[in-house]
Amino acid sequence: MTDTATADTPLPVERTFQVGGQDHVVRLGAAVWAAFDEACEREGLTGDALCARAAQRVGDDSLADKLLGLLTAYFKDAVDADPPPPPGLAEDDAAPPALSAALRAALDAVGK
Repeated sequence: MTDTATADTPLPVERTFQVGGQDHVVRLGAAVWAAFDEACEREGLTGDALCARAAQRVGDDSLADKLLGLLTAYFKDAVDADPPPPPGLAEDDAAPPALSAALRAALDAVGK
């Protein structure tokens, strides 16, 4: 994953992720990428893993739209007072990473 985002970058910034063995280019604003990075850190997930979870949601929305919905729901439900969950399993492990209550609620909010 590469980008040139800064907090004050007004234009969309591209990042490329591997989802289902294919590259997906997503263009979002720097502030959204900052929220994305924070959600990944809190959940112990890589960007590819979070994108894969967002991509599994039902609907014809683009991956960028699914991420926006997921991040909005996630931070609406997440509370700073909650300790971060333990890191999830590595992507190479057979079992998917454990999801925090906040991420499960966000995924449910944007549809299965």
